[in-house]
Amino acid sequence: MLTLAGCLKQRSTDSSSQKQSMQVSGGELPPESDLTVSLSVTQDIGTTQPPSLKVTFESERPIQANFGPYPPLSSPIAKQKQGTNELLVIPSELTVDGSKYYLPADDDVESFVPSDRVDGCWTANSDIGMIRQIGWGREITPATPTSRVFHVLNHPENSTCFAQGEYHVTDSFGIGENSYTWGFDIVVQ
Repeated sequence: MLTLAGCLKQRSTDSSSQKQSMQVSGGELPPESDLTVSLSVTQDIGTTQPPSLKVTFESERPIQANFGPYPPLSSPIAKQKQGTNELLVIPSELTVDGSKYYLPADDDVESFVPSDRVDGCWTANSDIGMIRQIGWGREITPATPTSRVFHVLNHPENSTCFAQGEYHVTDSFGIGENSYTWGFDIVVQ
């Protein structure tokens, strides 16, 4: 069991010898956006590094797209479809052009990403306290897709470590005057 500092809640961990795994699915973009997305797990749930995934937007022609603070994905929360747990989807590099746009709720925390697992779990060091809103324009061409790697962390308020199930991420982006909503699923098994 793990007791979080400053919190009375205890987190149960799976004591079985079964290895957890993470998959991503979905990620279809509206066809009228003329963009495609690819999703891949770059690091599965393991012992040496937190799990991570890569999101890439591509286009067969030049397109100017507008995103939030961490193109191409700016939504840091994955909500469990059948349950109340959440995962934090945090960029592997938080500093963009000298600024951080996700700020920890705990002022004493430097990074969301722990340096090591605690009681076998990659749990975020803090919830997100503030998201600085900013829009980034990106030109996406066949030669220059936009891509980023994101760590997937257990939310510090969850009572279990990476509870099995499907988690959904919803996000949006813009092209010209049009706004598009899209999403994908993270499946923990």
